[in-house]
Amino acid sequence: MKGVSEISKARKIKAYLAMKGITQAEVARSVGLDRRTVNTYILGRSRSKQVRKGLLKYGVPARYLR
Repeated sequence: MKGVSEISKARKIKAYLAMKGITQAEVARSVGLDRRTVNTYILGRSRSKQVRKGLLKYGVPARYLR
């Protein structure tokens, strides 16, 4: 089970993307990955330098990412 901080980070990332009108699929396409890969990263279930790079590219604050 993930800790509260992981859940909070996931909510912050999802809220940021929604506020900017950016989908996880867009982030995934920008780095050549599947949307599910982006989702598992956001949920804290996987690590991916590519996903991190894509999220940063779309302006997600680095403090939201691990």
